[in-house]
Amino acid sequence: LTETYSEVEKAKAQACNDFLVFTLVSIASLSAGFLHHAVGWQPINFGVIPFIVIILLSLFWLRRVGDSPSSQESLRS
Repeated sequence: LTETYSEVEKAKAQACNDFLVFTLVSIASLSAGFLHHAVGWQPINFGVIPFIVIILLSLFWLRRVGDSPSSQESLRS
């Protein structure tokens, strides 16, 4: 991050990035606790299943596309 800014802006850019990251992490952590308290573990686990299926299907698709001959030719050039 700091390599994209000038010497004068580096510290401010890094501080802003750190502030945003840690703020969003805190919000996510508090939201997770509230969600767990409100609905419990089982609905949360069932709610995550579609995302896991999408990720697995994407991985299988990427692996299949990566094994195709046309992708091997594009890697050589």
